[in-house]
Amino acid sequence: MPKLAANVSTLFPELGFLERFAAAAGAGFRYVEYQFPYAWNPAELARSAREAGVQVVLHNLPAGDFAKAWSGRSTTPRRRAARA
Repeated sequence: MPKLAANVSTLFPELGFLERFAAAAGAGFRYVEYQFPYAWNPAELARSAREAGVQVVLHNLPAGDFAKAWSGRSTTPRRRAARA
């Protein structure tokens, strides 16, 4: 049986981001993932997942600067320096 994760960045858009963890649990998901969670404190993210009883199985790394065509490579050392 496949194990599916709810992407709370795209599902339940009518709710605030942190409320989506509980919505995913309510819809029967045990696992969640999300994109670009950097507007929220890591402790808030962890608390939302813990209180909802879901496990975070994936989150995206910083995407880089799309305007400079740096997508997906923000962890490259020279690009890290450019973000500072």
